Amino acid sequence: MASREFVTCVVCQMLTLYFIVAYDNLALNKPALQKNPYPHRQNVGADLAVDGRKANPPKSDGQCMLSHGNDTAEWRVDLGGVYSIHHIFLQYMTGTSLWGKDNYFTVYFLGFSVYISNTTNKDEGMLCFKDTNYTKATIPNPINITCPYYGRYVIYYNNRTHPPYPEGYSELAFSDLCEVEVYGCSTPRRFGLTCSTPCPVNCLMGRCDIEAGTCFGCVKGHNGITCNEGCIEGYFGNDCSECSSNCVNNTCHNETGDCLTCEIGYIGKRCEKECDLGWYGKGCSLPCGRCRNQDTCNHVDGRCPGECEPGWSGIYCNEKCEDGYFGLGCSFPCNNLNCFNSTDCDAIHGECTSSCISNWDGPFCNYCAPFKFGEFCNNSCSDSCQENRCNKTTGHCFACSGSKYGSFCEYEKEVYQLPANAFDANIGFIVTSSILIITLTGIAIYVLKQKCFPKCRTTRNQNYELTLIPSTSGGYANIQNVQVEELPELKTSEIHESPLSPVSTFSADYINVSANE
Repeated sequence: MASREFVTCVVCQMLTLYFIVAYDNLALNKPALQKNPYPHRQNVGADLAVDGRKANPPKSDGQCMLSHGNDTAEWRVDLGGVYSIHHIFLQYMTGTSLWGKDNYFTVYFLGFSVYISNTTNKDEGMLCFKDTNYTKATIPNPINITCPYYGRYVIYYNNRTHPPYPEGYSELAFSDLCEVEVYGCSTPRRFGLTCSTPCPVNCLMGRCDIEAGTCFGCVKGHNGITCNEGCIEGYFGNDCSECSSNCVNNTCHNETGDCLTCEIGYIGKRCEKECDLGWYGKGCSLPCGRCRNQDTCNHVDGRCPGECEPGWSGIYCNEKCEDGYFGLGCSFPCNNLNCFNSTDCDAIHGECTSSCISNWDGPFCNYCAPFKFGEFCNNSCSDSCQENRCNKTTGHCFACSGSKYGSFCEYEKEVYQLPANAFDANIGFIVTSSILIITLTGIAIYVLKQKCFPKCRTTRNQNYELTLIPSTSGGYANIQNVQVEELPELKTSEIHESPLSPVSTFSADYINVSANE
């Protein structure tokens, strides 16, 4: 048993040596960084892990980096570019004791992980290895981790953030590494033991597996493990995605995925868009017909969802009604007998498209023409109607012209005319009468004032009765028991200057005034 283990160990070391000789150490003397470095001690920094020296035994006397225990431990090396990596070599610090279950440092490394990433964030990269099985007795030192992948950063990580931990784990995490070597091809786009074989030409970004030469991805339009096969018909792109179902026969460009031809009713590079409203057919080049209520037609076959607009028919609603028909579904015959051509009418409303026959008017030739009336519009309005307008049914005039009157303005009004000199005679009579009335009124006022003046100076608080003698006009006026207050003495000049008495307003030929004391 011991002999078999010895042989196995020798083989492993020979293979490790073979790989080391075959590939380049991409991490040698490259920039390194660790979190939680060991404080207050020099020459124990992160760069000691990439100085190319393998300690035997690995200990901290200037050969290995040290860290300060914490809930997480992280160390990384920047390769300076994206390289094709084959495997990663790790050597832990052992101190002065032999490596094994009794070694003080084994508990620090249990549960570790290794990542390859194109950024400093491990979670954006590739997990190469995660320890879930090692114990203090089984964790190897050194250890080779195979990880054929492309990347720029190699990251070692451990944590003690989620207790409880498996048996044998330390309470804190450390990253006390003596040597980290990253082996791969320093020449890009190469694979094989000596990194001398070019990757297949159709590999995406020229990258392939460092051992087998299989591509990690293909350029557009190619397929297969070495990207030497085109996508089968109906597929395209790096991963040979399926062409759009709207491509004719599901055929598209093997690189871009653009359809060679679109199915009817679709447009766009990948025929992903239905025709715009109002269009249909191949290339969306046909306008929809006259669908009722301004509905749009089906984008594929052009059919309306319901009926056609009045005046249109056909499965696409793009055919006008046949001659002699109009309306919804073109189901109404033209029957305007008063149209010049009774079988020819507007396809939508049924209006006459030709002129009306004699005596008729209107869009449908169903009204009497101007100045006509009656059932057949063959009667003329009376010439005595104002503007020759009359009711279209009865013929009654709306208004008569001149002195005419009657329903049909058939009667003439009699007009009395005065003699030629009558107007002048009337004027003379009116003027003469007016002068006479004014003269008599003036005389009456004068007489009244002459008789009243002497008595007005001495009479105090007397009642007077004014009796009007019948005038030539047959009228009477009687004023009795008029209370008159004492008047002040008046001068003659004041009498002539005072306003006329209200008595002067009576129109009478004779006036008699008598005093009742």
